[in-house]
Amino acid sequence: ARARRRARPVRGSRSLQAALHRTLHPATRLLIWATLSEHTERLWGKGRLLARRAILGRADGVLVNGESGARYIGRFGLPEERIFRINQPVDVDLFIAVSRYFGEKMRGPLGLPPGKLAVVYNGIRPDGLYLCGLGGDVS
Repeated sequence: ARARRRARPVRGSRSLQAALHRTLHPATRLLIWATLSEHTERLWGKGRLLARRAILGRADGVLVNGESGARYIGRFGLPEERIFRINQPVDVDLFIAVSRYFGEKMRGPLGLPPGKLAVVYNGIRPDGLYLCGLGGDVS
């Protein structure tokens, strides 16, 4: 009996190459790791959508990081039973402990008086610009 091959997750620009390999070697399995959402994919052009359709048509399954990602991948015609949701929960207790420790140490350099609440934010805009900032006193 032939040993069953395991699917290995593929993500990023290597997905197209992996789909080509799958086409040339149909006995292999292709599992795509798609960390995306409807929001992150809304500005991509037709070329990217065509590439996605070609890649997903050869995939045995897709790992997504939430419901929005599952809806997005489902639009390409992939059956629901081949879309796997992998939630990536965060241990907030770790961040709370670090925040309390460094928060008190950073109040002076940031000019924040004790007992006042501030908001720190970061993210990436759709145009790729990285944002990081400190909101003022919000208490």
